[in-house]
Amino acid sequence: MLYLDCQSGLAGDMLCAALADAGADADGAVEMLSAVADVRFQKIIKDGVDATRMRVRFEPQSRQVTDLKHTLTTLPLTPRQQAAAQAVVDVLAAAESHAHQTPVEDVHLHEAADIIVDAAAAAWLLDDLGLLGGSITASPLAVGEVAPATRFILDTHRIPTVCRGTAELTTPTGAALAATLVTTYSTARPPGTASYGAGSMKLPWPNVACAIRGEGLSLLETNVDDVTGEELAYASKRLLAEGAVDVSVHPCVMKKGRPAHCVRVLTADPSRHARVMWAELGTLGVRQLPVSARYVQDRGIHEVDVPVADAVESIAVKSSNFNVKAEYDDVAAAAERHGVPFREVRECSRRMHKDSTAGLKRK
Repeated sequence: MLYLDCQSGLAGDMLCAALADAGADADGAVEMLSAVADVRFQKIIKDGVDATRMRVRFEPQSRQVTDLKHTLTTLPLTPRQQAAAQAVVDVLAAAESHAHQTPVEDVHLHEAADIIVDAAAAAWLLDDLGLLGGSITASPLAVGEVAPATRFILDTHRIPTVCRGTAELTTPTGAALAATLVTTYSTARPPGTASYGAGSMKLPWPNVACAIRGEGLSLLETNVDDVTGEELAYASKRLLAEGAVDVSVHPCVMKKGRPAHCVRVLTADPSRHARVMWAELGTLGVRQLPVSARYVQDRGIHEVDVPVADAVESIAVKSSNFNVKAEYDDVAAAAERHGVPFREVRECSRRMHKDSTAGLKRK
């Protein structure tokens, strides 16, 4: 999961620099773009913040959208990277078409090489971090002076903004990147490692875009009133098999007093698990709620030798500062194998774990 703090707005070079600062393959991006521009990433201190700056040198020129998109196809991008970069250009072209009342195919994009660099580099760097097509959340974009193309993108894609000064804080390319790549917007900044991409303007505050790689969890919810218990059980099992962190099912009451179930899924891959929920539950809509933090106890798993009947079974036991719990599958298998009650095997496992750890402490 990636969170973009855009309190200084968003521009293509700032986003790409922040991704490079997060450890993405900047050298690979420079090589990939070498045919269209001279690109460099440089570590700097911007207004007291350790950041990365992206510098781009190219021959300024205006080019039609069709030519621009053709140039993108000549770059060594994967199909997924290519699609993401092309989508950014499409959003920009639609905005410029509206601003100048010109058919899209006739739109000329100024500083065309800069647009290619930002779109292709963002796709490349995000993919290298394993984030392209994943969950990206951003704060509302800071704006000051807003160009007509930028305003069109912000309005059309319902991108939340906050007014902060009079400078052009969010550029058309920055808005297009947000429209194409960002999946949700939230003011809740998550914990995680922060990386910074420097902008070129001097502002009363640090002019940087902040990228935070967090645990990236979302809570998916949907209510269903026409699904059997077996279907709920199968859907839960499949969601967990597909990598969901946790799945729970809760009884609820829907409109007209209909009894129903609320299915909740804790996930780091919300789009993937939403599709599983559609397929297995037949629901028409899934809510996504950002999880700003998750508090997890330090814990470990230990194998404990447990006497069961006339044998000794190895049982895995999870332990934390506040709880000890024997693994269900191990306990159930041992109980069934020896004809001993489940509860007895479980309690004996807990005692054996306590005795073994007490022995370690005495040493």
